[in-house]
Amino acid sequence: MQRMRLSEKKRRLQVENYKNMILMVKPRVDDVSPKLNIRDVLRASKLRDDLNAFDRIRRMNNELLRSVNMISRVGGQLDTFRENRMGHTPRSRIPLIVLRNRYIERDNAKFGQMLKTVGTTLDTHVAPHLLRHVRKNSIEFVVPAQILAKYSQLQMPPYSQLRRLLRPVIYFDFYVKGLRPAGRITIQLYTEACPQVVLAFVRACRNRDKNRILVNRLFPGLWLDCCLLIPQEQKIKPKRIEYDMRALDHNRPGTLAFSLDNQDALHKDALKFSISLKPLQVLNGKRVAFGVVSSGTKVLDSMQVFGMKKSGKLTKSIIISDMALLV
Repeated sequence: MQRMRLSEKKRRLQVENYKNMILMVKPRVDDVSPKLNIRDVLRASKLRDDLNAFDRIRRMNNELLRSVNMISRVGGQLDTFRENRMGHTPRSRIPLIVLRNRYIERDNAKFGQMLKTVGTTLDTHVAPHLLRHVRKNSIEFVVPAQILAKYSQLQMPPYSQLRRLLRPVIYFDFYVKGLRPAGRITIQLYTEACPQVVLAFVRACRNRDKNRILVNRLFPGLWLDCCLLIPQEQKIKPKRIEYDMRALDHNRPGTLAFSLDNQDALHKDALKFSISLKPLQVLNGKRVAFGVVSSGTKVLDSMQVFGMKKSGKLTKSIIISDMALLV
């Protein structure tokens, strides 16, 4: 067969058509990137296997701890020939019982403190002359020899009045704000210990000026910090205080005392003193004791719950509701 010769023009036209046809051809091969499998990316099966492995290790550790606990309980002495294995030892309830007993004791202590302030209203319908009166053995007052020797140049009052002069008796009524009355304490003062301080207390109690005594702090098991406000005309000069530390010792609870080293408040017409809650013999020779609580130490014990042990800050305000001079 004889081939037809194409002109140059037609040949170029066919080449152009062929190129256009090639450009318009759509490929049948998928050239889009494949989608990622979430299981392959997150390795969910691997995480599940890791979780099972961690759970198995945790169970093995718990079993090991139980075995160590059992060995520590029996002291390492195990009978390998026993057929019955020792079961799981239940947790001891002793700490819970001890804690519960502490709560009960605390509630009982608070209830007992409330009972101390409750007065009886029982009427026995018995005539007063039929009641049996128990007479207390009174101790005869004897004037200390050191007082007679110290004030020998002065004209002493009659012996019957020396007791009121040297041993005045006062009382304080404590009240816990917003709660209840705390009770009354009776205090016997020793004039020979510090005459100026005793005189300031006697004047305040005789005038029944209850606002002149402030309760500042309370240290449970130690003492109660108080302050006596002194009028300007009755001001005590720190350098002219007359005192005798041998007159009274700190060998019993309820001892009233003040320190000579910490009386800067006297310049502000105030006397800082403390009431001990237990015997403090370590204060002998360091603080001047001028009085002692003759009755009402239980009232002081009942107020110890209202003071913080370290700082002495009062959790409830304590005030003096009444005060007076008895003897």
